[in-house]
Amino acid sequence: MNALARFDTPPPIRRVGSGEPLLLVHGFTMNWQAWGAVIDELATEFDVLAVTLPGHWGGPPVTGSASVAGFADYLEQVMDEAGWATAHFAGNSLGGYLSFELGARGRARSITGIGVPGLWRIGGAVAASVSRKFKLMGYGLPLIPLTRLPIVAQLTRLSVLRMLSYRPTRVPAPLAAIAIESAAHCRCYHEFLAQSATDIGNSADDVGGNILERVTAPTTVVFCEYDRIVPPRPSSARMVTGLPKVRSRTLSGVGHVPMLEAPAQVAAEIRSTIRFAQSGGDASQLG
Repeated sequence: MNALARFDTPPPIRRVGSGEPLLLVHGFTMNWQAWGAVIDELATEFDVLAVTLPGHWGGPPVTGSASVAGFADYLEQVMDEAGWATAHFAGNSLGGYLSFELGARGRARSITGIGVPGLWRIGGAVAASVSRKFKLMGYGLPLIPLTRLPIVAQLTRLSVLRMLSYRPTRVPAPLAAIAIESAAHCRCYHEFLAQSATDIGNSADDVGGNILERVTAPTTVVFCEYDRIVPPRPSSARMVTGLPKVRSRTLSGVGHVPMLEAPAQVAAEIRSTIRFAQSGGDASQLG
């Protein structure tokens, strides 16, 4: 195969296992494969459906707009086709925010949101900082095919992976290649980035965790200790405090997409959230 040849396009979903339904939702520019070993680990206990969002590598084309509402509508469609009225949700980054949105729509039994953006004010400094990072990354998308060349692969992959993980050398090589390749095939990058400026976050007159206040399912907000894209901030943690069914955790030693480098840790957090929900989801009884 030519060094610059495209990878095979993955299927739009992977479903495996049996038990209570669990929907896994990836982050912006990724696809369901970003969940890596988490899928098989959780499939021993749950009916796991890992889905790729519209406009992302292997996913369907965008119909309507590449927006939080549009992506959430698609996830509801996937659930309906699977015969699920409700499900446990686990989402990373954008996938976590979409999980909150589905929780606000009453479709969630529990939610594990990992490295989630949006616990900020729309138009504020934090939102602007994250937006700048993605705009800068957008300039590099045309160069991603060069990462397939052996002479530059190791250096460029490590550079990209440092944005996604704390210890890039812990990311299995096939998973690293997929994570980078998926960004090159993200067909809605610029459209969604423009839309997200008003889609994700709290309105200027909102004093608290806007979307979390509308979520009724037991929820864990997971901060990633060395997240270089959405760094943990005291202001974000404050938006979680005091909400009756919402708790927060911090995953130590991981970056923004912890499934890449610490799948067992991520799977354990998802299991913990589901047990939290099954016990009644009282955030005052943290275990």
